[in-house]
Amino acid sequence: MENHTLQKFDLVDTLRWPAMPDPHDRYGMVWIWPRSKVRAFEQIHPSNAHGDGFLQFPYALAVFDRDDRHILSVVIEQTDYRVLSQLTGERISEFTGGKGGYLSPAMVARYDAHKHDELGPYEGSMEIDTVMEILVDIIADTLDLWDEPIRRKID
Repeated sequence: MENHTLQKFDLVDTLRWPAMPDPHDRYGMVWIWPRSKVRAFEQIHPSNAHGDGFLQFPYALAVFDRDDRHILSVVIEQTDYRVLSQLTGERISEFTGGKGGYLSPAMVARYDAHKHDELGPYEGSMEIDTVMEILVDIIADTLDLWDEPIRRKID
């Protein structure tokens, strides 16, 4: 069995992605995998790492390894059609299909050092505890973490 406490992950370069949550914009709670020495900081509407962007992030978890390096972000994201309209010169209705509103349906996505994956639509409750449990499960699966995480307030 692999020793997860020795596992190394690649650092996420936020400049690689045109829009992603700022990994240091933290909410107040952290999930800790004690044996793996991985921490995931809760984020609620974190700012974009590059200022205003075309993506909104209602919820996210920014994941750091034992060396305090940002290795993964797992997010709920929505395209802000107002910003996309300004960037492209297209009318908002071109993006919404005339249905109104300015945000796309919520998607689950992850950002790592090599890719931005859209994992599919998020159709569950938007209550923080429900969302965070789902995002925590994605982190554990993605990083192959076997120990149970502990949720606590950031000191």
